[in-house]
Parts: sequence; structure tokens; C-alpha cells
Amino acid sequence: MTRIPYPDFTQSPPEVRSIIEEMPMYLGVARMYAHASGIFPAWFALNKAVLYDSSLDPAVAELGICVATHHASPGYEYAYHRMSAQHQGVSTEQLEAIERADYASAVFSPSQTAVLRFSAEVVHRVKAGDETLAEVRRHLTDRQVIELIMCIGQYLLNSRIAENAGVGLADDRENAKPGQWLPE
Repeated sequence: MTRIPYPDFTQSPPEVRSIIEEMPMYLGVARMYAHASGIFPAWFALNKAVLYDSSLDPAVAELGICVATHHASPGYEYAYHRMSAQHQGVSTEQLEAIERADYASAVFSPSQTAVLRFSAEVVHRVKAGDETLAEVRRHLTDRQVIELIMCIGQYLLNSRIAENAGVGLADDRENAKPGQWLPE
């Protein structure tokens, strides 16, 4: 049971109802965002853009998202992004290393290590150190560094909505759309 009830979609603006109805998956966090009906369409567009319109390799984006969500919402957002990361080619061993915050593990390439260390500093300190920034810039373009920061920030926000509203996997499982993939 959530800490904040889901909005009554019969009272939502048509644009909000339309987005919710067209979403391919039932995601409690997305439904919770719909409380902010004036912001919801822009949030939805940004969330999609962060995932699908970035120049980042999807596996790189998922590494940053996994660092952020494992820290901020391990039981909900991370559960989804652990699956998504695996779909993008991140191995179980790499995910286990992320869960231990072992970003220097031999299971990562030098570019992955740079992305993970940078992501962890952005999550925990907000501002990554000069050396950490310089190292990630050896592997990513400046555009990609900014996109990675946006990706991390977006999923920290999503995590905060999920955790404070009490969104959980049980609710998503109960209301899943046909064919929706869900964390175990």
C-alpha cells in the first residue's frame, strides 16, 4: 500500500489520462507523478528523452542509473534498472559489483570504471572531483557527460518520488499490463 494514494484519473486532465493509458507498462512511479498534472506531460517527455534520445550508449546510461537507483531506491527503481541493464548487456557480475560499490572491479573496462566512479560522486557528493571528471571525459564526449548527469538526476528524482510515495513492486505486479516485464 502506498503512503500517498494514486490520483483519481477520472479527475485528471485528458492529456494526463492519455499518457497513462498509452504507456506500455504499468509503473506505479509514473502513475504517482500524475498527481502533478501540470508537470506530468513534461516529466514524461523528459524521462523518455533521457532514456531514448541521448547520445549515450544505453549500457553506459544504465550503469549511471544503476549507481543512482541502487543508492536511492534499491527495492523499486533499481529492481527495474537491474533488469534493463542486463538487457543492455551488463553482466550479473558487474551488477553485483555495483551493489557492493566495487567500481574498480576487474569485471569493468576502464571506461566503465570511469563512468561508475563519476556516477557515484555525482550521487553522493553532487560535484564530482576534478580527477574523476577528467577521467570520464577521456571516455565520453562533453555532451555525453552532461547527458549522464541528466540521466543520474532524473533517476534520483524518480527514486525520491517512488520512495516517499511508497510505490512498490507488489502494486506494479498486481496491476501489470499484459506482457509487461517485471522484476522478480
